Amino acid sequence: MKNTLPWLLIICLFGCTAPRIIPVDSASRVLPEPLVIRPAFDMYSLRADLIRQKTYSYINDQYHEQPVSYHPLGFDLGNGLFFDLNRNLCLDLGYLLKLDKSRDFTLKTTNYSVDGQPKKRQHFLVQAGDQLCTGSRRDADEAATICRTLEQEGEQTKVIKNDKEDFTFSLSESGATFARKGKVRAEIVKTSNSTFRAETNRPFEASMIENQLTLGKEYYVQADDEKKEVSIFQRRKRNHKLLYTITETPTALIVNSLNGNRYVVALDKNALTLSSGARPILQIHVEYVNQAR
Repeated sequence: MKNTLPWLLIICLFGCTAPRIIPVDSASRVLPEPLVIRPAFDMYSLRADLIRQKTYSYINDQYHEQPVSYHPLGFDLGNGLFFDLNRNLCLDLGYLLKLDKSRDFTLKTTNYSVDGQPKKRQHFLVQAGDQLCTGSRRDADEAATICRTLEQEGEQTKVIKNDKEDFTFSLSESGATFARKGKVRAEIVKTSNSTFRAETNRPFEASMIENQLTLGKEYYVQADDEKKEVSIFQRRKRNHKLLYTITETPTALIVNSLNGNRYVVALDKNALTLSSGARPILQIHVEYVNQAR
């Protein structure tokens, strides 16, 4: 069963080549936010992949690779990082955009081709009151073809699609749940002040000790205030493998990968541009239509 919310955007950052990295002057860096670990629900699915899990099959004498679907339930790690219950680690572009979820808005995403030209088909996300609508046409009014209604009942949120309950989720300090057809499909349980257990198809623990986040047995995230960077490692028996470093300036977030690729998330008022070197990959722009509800 897929738990993905097919509402807007899936981006793989590191599937293509990019310019070699250029060191970021330490004087221009901003001190990273403190790392956190708290249950979160990804309502908008505005993600850019850092680590995307995959499944493999052998059919007709050929190997086939398939990305594991996103799970909407997971952990907010701070600094725009989101780790879902299917063990996908992503940049939360809505977080980096500082999307004001308390207001009605229209969000437009433009993707770019390899030659740097904007594609004609655009993606829209429209929030109006308790409704979220999405589409991918040239006009935002025409694009809003799939709509869901959110009904809040205490700590629980019920999501309605086509006048039927699609799923429910709840968030609290002690954990979170995701349910469909009246059955809990995934759950996060707090087991101590700094440790959570994810109850899903492949259970794992996530914990924070001092300035280090441990994500199952596979990964950990570490913040270095002296270097002003966040590092993501793959855990090994010996010599843990550095996968990414993330640094921030007043106007951009820079992701450097182990293989020397660099990607930049440039931030402006109500706008975000993701680039590979000088080539734009996508741009997001949000227009608010009212004050906070």
